[in-house]
Amino acid sequence: MLKLNFLPESNFRDYSKIMVEYGKLWKEEGKKIVNIIEKVSNLKFQETDINAILYFGSLPSRSRPLCLMIKDTKDKRLSILIHELTHRIISGNSKAKKGVRISSLDVHKRLNLILYDIWVELYGKEFADRAVEREKKMPGKEYREAWIWALSFTKEERAEKFIEVA
Repeated sequence: MLKLNFLPESNFRDYSKIMVEYGKLWKEEGKKIVNIIEKVSNLKFQETDINAILYFGSLPSRSRPLCLMIKDTKDKRLSILIHELTHRIISGNSKAKKGVRISSLDVHKRLNLILYDIWVELYGKEFADRAVEREKKMPGKEYREAWIWALSFTKEERAEKFIEVA
């Protein structure tokens, strides 16, 4: 089972409450999240232990290093955590040459080929649709463009395309 260690970005603020919330969330949902990400992607996590840095701020969350901006609802926390972990499983299994830079748009197109279906399988279509709408509003047009592109395909077409590019 993938272990996530939730750590504060510093001791400047009290992160104890949010660390407990993320720890509880992972304890309750972690196994299911990992299983569905692996099932839908047809990949295995190459990592077994990941540090997740929790922080307050306006910069978006990211996958490497795993940094999670603290959000106020469980839905937002779950959708972001799953988004970033899906980045991790893809990059951990990537056959891309080291040092080759892939655009954010292309990275998110590949991610979104499976992310929507992961969210649906985990928490239902309404959850997935809300998460997509939130991501479409993120700064940078690549998020919106990647979602429009990925969702122009059927579930089966997305799965086929993912196999081609994974």
